[in-house]
Amino acid sequence: MSDQLTHWHVSDGYTYNHGFHGARNADPAYGSLEIGAPFNMAGLNQLYGDGRVVWKSGKTMNAAAISPGNPNIGMVKAFSTDTTFY
Repeated sequence: MSDQLTHWHVSDGYTYNHGFHGARNADPAYGSLEIGAPFNMAGLNQLYGDGRVVWKSGKTMNAAAISPGNPNIGMVKAFSTDTTFY
């Protein structure tokens, strides 16, 4: 379980909770669209089965590698088009 980090194929945008300048939404109607990679992401809270939560800083992540086309990153595909990352 994790904070939200998803890629929406329609806009090629990312949705996530914690950004350096606020949250982002892949739907252009919300006015906070980020396309290409989640470069503004400050990080994610990662919840583990034993109940602990660990902050994963965005500064330690390779934002350019967070892509639906990268098979080396943790992700779950939806309908083969939308992607949720962990």
